[in-house]
Amino acid sequence: MTAPPLHRRVVADRRGRELAAADDADLLEVALLLRVRQPPGDQGDEDDDLHENHGGGLSARIRCGEYDLGTDIGTNEAVLDGSFAVALCRSSTVADVTATIMDGKALAQKLRETLPAEVEELGHVGITTMLVGDDPASHIYIEMKHKAATAAGFEAHDVRLPETATQEEVLAKLAELNADDSVDGILVQLPLPSQIDETTVLHAIDPIKDVDGLHPVNAGHLYLGTPLHIPATPWGCIELLHEYGIDPKGKNAVVIGRSELVGRPAAMLLVMEHATVTICHSRTADLAAHVREADIVVAAVGVPAIVKPEMVKPGAAVLDVGVTRTDAGIVGDVDPAVAEVAGFLTPMPGGTGPMTIAMLLRSTLKAARFRRGLDAFVV
Repeated sequence: MTAPPLHRRVVADRRGRELAAADDADLLEVALLLRVRQPPGDQGDEDDDLHENHGGGLSARIRCGEYDLGTDIGTNEAVLDGSFAVALCRSSTVADVTATIMDGKALAQKLRETLPAEVEELGHVGITTMLVGDDPASHIYIEMKHKAATAAGFEAHDVRLPETATQEEVLAKLAELNADDSVDGILVQLPLPSQIDETTVLHAIDPIKDVDGLHPVNAGHLYLGTPLHIPATPWGCIELLHEYGIDPKGKNAVVIGRSELVGRPAAMLLVMEHATVTICHSRTADLAAHVREADIVVAAVGVPAIVKPEMVKPGAAVLDVGVTRTDAGIVGDVDPAVAEVAGFLTPMPGGTGPMTIAMLLRSTLKAARFRRGLDAFVV
């Protein structure tokens, strides 16, 4: 059987085994490679999805995504060859697959609507960001976060240090913010200049104020399944799945990327949702083979269009986290043509990005509640 063509439609049995593929959704005309069970009279294991019928032909319950292609393939259409049969199947019942767009902007707005009232109830919520150097993208991210925080009623401050700042200077400023009772949440904008060790800096943040969830206390609690502060982007991905009625329980999930900020926490959160999770990365052999098995894909490596349509299982939920700035604009890790195959897809931009800011604000609100003893923070 030849390899599935681009923009394929996969035919699979109830156990999810891929039987065939085609690129024509209106007239499915493909060579189906069907396993024939043992000869009549053999008392081997019964296959409830595929079996020989008494007429000598094949009978199979074949589906394309959610669409039923019928049950009978007659002998005049099947050619037996040892333990396999190749048959021609035609159907006009298969509809095209067009992904539901997971609108992160709309969900983020909904999640932010209640924040002003919650801030008013607490009396005050303060967040301070720290930017070291002059990275243009970091400037944009900081401005977006401050605008959203101010709109929610937070008191937002920004600490700026020059590109030449020493690690000692950064740590001294963090010590001040840790001791400042008006500051509930601290966020150090990454990346940091090369002379500063990011791990040392992130570990110096008071874990109760670590709204990025990168301190070992917070990362450890997430690993143990008792989350306190959670990195905002993977948290936003989970909220998007919930919003669109996608239950990870029992599903295969592939996370592409293993960063401390997105990939690893996304995997932990999906495990907590009872998904079966595979983490892929730059040294994964045959990435496409792993992605094809996934019901949920989280792409977070910053490689434009690394996830292509032919890699995606029809009906899968695909969350695009990677961001790359090009001359043509912002592009993600997922080829936009994946929308022709996936069941759900986050747009780029407008998908996981707005959710990151919304969840960061919610994390800051959590920090304020932790610090007031309204919620338990266990170190």
